[in-house]
Amino acid sequence: MLTPLVWKLLGSFSALFLMGMLFGNIPLLCFSLIPLIASVFSLHFEEPRGIRVERGENKISAWINETVEMKISIEALKGVGIITVADTLPEHFKLEEGNNFHVFWKGFGKLSKTLNYKVKCTKRGIYHIGPIRVESRHFSGLRQTRIDEYPIEAELVVRPRPVGIKRVRDPKILSKIPMPIAAVTKLGTLTTDFREIRQYRWGDPYRQINWKATARLASNPHSPPLINDFEREGKRVVWIFLDASPYMRMGTTTENAFEYAVQAVLGVTQFYLARNCHVALYAYNDGGRLLLPDCGRRQEYKLSREILTMEPQTQASLEPLDKAVKKCRGHIKGANPYFIIVTMVKEENVQELLNGVRQLRKISKGARGKPQILIIHVSGYSITARGLYESAAAAMLEIRNNSIIRLLRRSGAYVVPWNPRRQSFSRLLLAGLTQT
Repeated sequence: MLTPLVWKLLGSFSALFLMGMLFGNIPLLCFSLIPLIASVFSLHFEEPRGIRVERGENKISAWINETVEMKISIEALKGVGIITVADTLPEHFKLEEGNNFHVFWKGFGKLSKTLNYKVKCTKRGIYHIGPIRVESRHFSGLRQTRIDEYPIEAELVVRPRPVGIKRVRDPKILSKIPMPIAAVTKLGTLTTDFREIRQYRWGDPYRQINWKATARLASNPHSPPLINDFEREGKRVVWIFLDASPYMRMGTTTENAFEYAVQAVLGVTQFYLARNCHVALYAYNDGGRLLLPDCGRRQEYKLSREILTMEPQTQASLEPLDKAVKKCRGHIKGANPYFIIVTMVKEENVQELLNGVRQLRKISKGARGKPQILIIHVSGYSITARGLYESAAAAMLEIRNNSIIRLLRRSGAYVVPWNPRRQSFSRLLLAGLTQT
């Protein structure tokens, strides 16, 4: 495809040539040949073609705030002109070194170049870097610019760093946070001892459905199916409820209350899984994302993968804590788990937390002398504070929250305020050293 510049050059040649013929001006006739020769010479060459693009790595794993290097190799065989290469980055990433946009000159020979740049992963999640856009421009501008898009994407998994509470050697001696005692998991290893035939509950595996009993005993076509329930091995259980309400967005896009809450969940998860506990995760106000209790490396991987894609909601609360607890009731009832609620305590959600704590105490056995419900309060006000005056205002808001925290403690929950700006999560758990 030719550009309008070609027709302008040919028009200039024609006008000068006709004027030279009309006036019999030999220099003007010779001068008219310049645009004609330039056009013919330029059109003899094509814009850069035969371009091949390769990416160094297609799957990259990094920690949050870690710098990763990206490499793109480009090769052009034909044509003469300018090659522009651009790699698409997620909006939250920060360029640390180099540039993801580069311009190369393609001469008469073969071009082989490598584009290197480094980016800082500022937000957890699963990202796709790319596609790669390549623009081939003719050196004279007489041919149309060619734009190609290469769907060579790289998957970048950015994981939040664990808070390191594995270093707590003996939680019974060093930490106020107890281990779950005498808990019986609802999802331990299945034994061969038949327990009962019961109705299907949300989250039960489909392979346990007894289709014959369902067809024989179901009262109507809309009744839930029946499943075979077997006895399970008992293990200690931890249920984590993560708040994904809109107010958890307090802060910036890369540093907010929800991001610190995710770090706390990840650290607590690894802490209890390392001690052979079963861990379950439910994100309320997030459409009911549930991971049933399990243990071992597989559960740790599933939890880490699930946490990567969790984001606080933008709408109002759709599923408060008490409804989330009722939804998990079938998996909790009959056990004695240790409940951990990760949220931001505010005046607006205190009633929701109180209702949730009451529901948890109803369906769990409880334990004498030790609270079985832990609320980790992430101080969102301190996260958003910038400067001396804002920090003072944040401190006053946290002081106003003390009466709410006392109310939650009187309801039977153990509340731990956490200011991520001032203390690490592991130090938080060791702040009140006492023998439990």
